[in-house]
Amino acid sequence: MSSHTEPLDFNLNKCFLTGAPLSGPRQEINIFPEWLLGRYQLNGKLFKLLEGTMLPYQELKVPCSPEAFNAITPLEDRIQKAFTEGYDAVKALPEEILFQWMAEIVFGIAYLDISIAAEREMKRGGGFQLPAPLLRRLSHLRLMLQSLVVPTDFEGQKPWSIAVFKVNYSKDIFNFRDDPINLFFSLGINGFGIVACLGDNGAVQAAEQPLLDKLVNKTLHPVQFEEVCARFVYRNYLLKTQQEYAVDMVDGKRIVRPSATENAGFHPWSNDMFSQLLAEYWKPWGLEKKDIIRFAEAPISYLQNEYTNQIVEPESIGLPF
Repeated sequence: MSSHTEPLDFNLNKCFLTGAPLSGPRQEINIFPEWLLGRYQLNGKLFKLLEGTMLPYQELKVPCSPEAFNAITPLEDRIQKAFTEGYDAVKALPEEILFQWMAEIVFGIAYLDISIAAEREMKRGGGFQLPAPLLRRLSHLRLMLQSLVVPTDFEGQKPWSIAVFKVNYSKDIFNFRDDPINLFFSLGINGFGIVACLGDNGAVQAAEQPLLDKLVNKTLHPVQFEEVCARFVYRNYLLKTQQEYAVDMVDGKRIVRPSATENAGFHPWSNDMFSQLLAEYWKPWGLEKKDIIRFAEAPISYLQNEYTNQIVEPESIGLPF
């Protein structure tokens, strides 16, 4: 068996990407690249892991083999160049490049999080076991991320949903959210925003496409971008089935395709639950659930007029940036 398909065990003595055992002193890589830490003054700022540990951004590191390090470095260079240039350069990047970069961060955070939790349980003398669906989801994500070190073709529907927007952010804003359990990522910086579900087989994007089509060529107000993010998160949560993939090796290349012929769809949308989630995203503007939804009414939206379904023009929104 290739080291690239080693079982996923979150061992800090193995490469987070390939599973290969590491020799000698621990080799590590920053989950958040150094250029990003420096540009947005993140050194010293605390990041809260799901299991509760607070670590400075610069201490968020995962074990990394030389092979993986050499694959990630050019990816970072390409991302840094595009992110520094702004929206047009980011929009021009292939989705697979954006996916690899976001997946490296989300999977890296999950790997570190789970490693720390497992180590803590072992010290207490207890066992540690991840729920099977989560382990499968993270295994799939690492399989996709290994496209950095294993030649890979994604056939059929891409495993992800990714949308990039022009957003009215100042150059010093760093607005990051992730959910390593549900494989969600969003980032708003330097006049653009990216939102992604990294393991939904494109189902979320397909469901939201009518809205996304209306947003083409718009420069969104940040409150609108946050609403899009909330919609992606909630749609992802409503997916009925966990995605599965068929994987073949052909002439040294890994072929990945969705194993289901069609998507099984979504559970029913609840305006009440969505409004509760949206309130989290709209906290910077002081909006609470009671401001967003009232009994028997649709939740308010800064994206679409509820009567005409026309897009709300960003310039008409009176909230601060």
